[in-house]
Amino acid sequence: MSNSRAATRTDDTRQTINAIVRQSLGLEKIDHAADFFAMGGDSITGMGVISRVNEIFSVGLTFEDVADSFSVETVVRIIEERRSVA
Repeated sequence: MSNSRAATRTDDTRQTINAIVRQSLGLEKIDHAADFFAMGGDSITGMGVISRVNEIFSVGLTFEDVADSFSVETVVRIIEERRSVA
């Protein structure tokens, strides 16, 4: 895959994850690097985000994957890593 296609795919992934998190938290805008819990998220809502991510991307994301750092950027990085292995 070319660098520009990979960058576009990553941007699309970031926008999708951003939308899932915003919708789950009821926020209009979020910082991609902001911690999910610091933005008002809790473990129940986090599991909903993870479930939605897995529905869309089929990457087997778990709560343990994001327990130390739960942000849009973390989720995007995990998705991209798992795509490159597949």
